[in-house]
Amino acid sequence: MVELPAFRALAALATGLVLILPACAAPSVGRAPGPDFEPDEKDHTAARPGADAGSGTSTTDVIGVETTTDPDPAPGTPRTCTLGTSDDCGACGKRCAGTNTAQTAITCSDATAAGVCGVTCKGDSYDVDGDPANGCEALDGPDQSSAERAVPVELPTAAHVDINDQILVDERPHAAAPATREEGLPDWWKVTATGGGNPDKKMHACLFIGTLPADSVYQVCISQKGSNDPTVCRDITPTTPAGVTRCVFANDDAGTFYVRVARKAGTPTVNKFALYLEH
Repeated sequence: MVELPAFRALAALATGLVLILPACAAPSVGRAPGPDFEPDEKDHTAARPGADAGSGTSTTDVIGVETTTDPDPAPGTPRTCTLGTSDDCGACGKRCAGTNTAQTAITCSDATAAGVCGVTCKGDSYDVDGDPANGCEALDGPDQSSAERAVPVELPTAAHVDINDQILVDERPHAAAPATREEGLPDWWKVTATGGGNPDKKMHACLFIGTLPADSVYQVCISQKGSNDPTVCRDITPTTPAGVTRCVFANDDAGTFYVRVARKAGTPTVNKFALYLEH
């Protein structure tokens, strides 16, 4: 019983040592690495959503969508992200391929993570080759897709006119009506034939598309005298024989007639057709 206080003192001293030792053994936060310190090889730097960490490379993970590593404008300054724009389409830093020009508008379908890049063609421009990188690269002539917009042609006595033109098509939306042009817009001409013509052939229009893709099908039509409704029509292919099989005839050799050429099928092309008008 005499030794009890000494025993308690020793027990208390041992407990104190146990409490102190873990604190001494714990590594300090932020300590400098020692000579045998080996950092892991992973980069734990936080990157902006939708963008790779780094400064320069880019990858394309969706057709027409380019993911860039656009760095912050200045150290410590966050980059502004506006979902729904061509610079942030579907995610911050997910940049659409292509460039906005007078003929092309690079678009994003939605201001959410569901946004998809797109191309809208302006004016009379078309994306014939389907490549978003060069946008709406082909430019058509002025719109002549109706009787009201028909290009005037004068045919004096016993004259003929040769016309080379094209009908462009694409699968892009268009800023001007009509918004879709997968078959292109027809071309119209208002022909005024005066004087004496060929009474045996009457006023006629002939179409040649031999330079167009082999699967092309076009249609040439002509109206009767004084009408703006071309009802006499013929389908033409690149292999249609030469001669009257490529022609349509009106009911007179002089007067006002309307001629229309339309595309019905075929591979998109910038190649031109040849139209021959005679009376």
